[in-house]
Amino acid sequence: MKTEYLRTASNSYMIIKDAEYLFEPYELQMVLRNKMEHLLSMQIMISDGKTEYWYDVTGMQSLAQKLTMQTAGGTLVRKVAEEICGLKTELEEYLLQDTDIVYDPEMIFMDRKETSVKFCYIPGFGTAKKGGVKSLLEKFLQRLDHSDAAAVRLAYGLYERCETDDLTLRDYYDCLYGKKQKEDEAEERRMDEMMYAKAAENLERTEQRHSKDMLELMKEEKEQPKKKRRLFHREKRKMLDRSSFTYDVEPEEVEPFMVAERKPSENWEETVCFSAVERKTVWVLEYKGDGLEDDLRMEQFPYRIGKHGSNVEGKLYAQTVSRLHAQITQDEDSNLWISDFNSTNGTYLNGHLIPMNTPVRIQEGDRVIFATEEYILKKK
Repeated sequence: MKTEYLRTASNSYMIIKDAEYLFEPYELQMVLRNKMEHLLSMQIMISDGKTEYWYDVTGMQSLAQKLTMQTAGGTLVRKVAEEICGLKTELEEYLLQDTDIVYDPEMIFMDRKETSVKFCYIPGFGTAKKGGVKSLLEKFLQRLDHSDAAAVRLAYGLYERCETDDLTLRDYYDCLYGKKQKEDEAEERRMDEMMYAKAAENLERTEQRHSKDMLELMKEEKEQPKKKRRLFHREKRKMLDRSSFTYDVEPEEVEPFMVAERKPSENWEETVCFSAVERKTVWVLEYKGDGLEDDLRMEQFPYRIGKHGSNVEGKLYAQTVSRLHAQITQDEDSNLWISDFNSTNGTYLNGHLIPMNTPVRIQEGDRVIFATEEYILKKK
């Protein structure tokens, strides 16, 4: 099976070639004649006597691209899990096999606002016995935000169930809304009760200490001469006016640390010739447009370009630029490659629209246009 991408003036397509799997004819007709909420819109093209599946991915980005931009938090994991539940239900209604879904982040697409998830259905794909949901969860775990308790609980909960058997709708519902949630709520209540009990204990201990101090002060009052009682009453009022209690906190032990002794280099007295120092090549996309953009200085790779305010290295202000527009990478031979992330208005190299998700070689002096903003690649 081979995957290619094609971009036209108005649409973007993911093309699946050499997917010659056995399937029932009605399955293909079900997908072609019905508009399904959770499946990518599909067309069939015949090229050189071979069948190609064309999927419309206009205005969407793959889950793999999302995971390169961010870690998988609870919101994203829950959204994908809920959409898989909806997908399974929809497939049952149309008598289609869940095993024919490609659970590969490269072939799962989300709209830019992350409000919907679309899956790729290939008739007969299940006969190849490729990795299913388990492989998707494994990739989620690699990019999981382990500081997000909800994400960790849901992702690992689903993965543990995958270890023993295929996931059913009941498994998803239990992890999303059911038994696990009740256990967590009970645990939270137990922790709250422990915290309240501890706070009450601290409060009682503090009040006892406060009462003891008052008794000692009253005892001293009887022993003090009358001329000192006025001072006592002032101190007494101060103690009664306290609006909060203080707690004794044991000082934290700090382990001593060692300071490394600086050792002189073997070449301490040698002076390195300036010409012998290796200079690092810096690539710059020099702005040639008439807008407000700055030059883009690329000192590390991958270098992502997108709208200002997004989590990218190269930030552009133009409204025509997508939030995640394109990416430039560098290979082992220091060659640069540019890829378009299915941006709304496309990326052009020397006047030609480059295909989405397909790395294209760029060299010094090339003209690159992100939507409407023009740059020239230079080496400095």
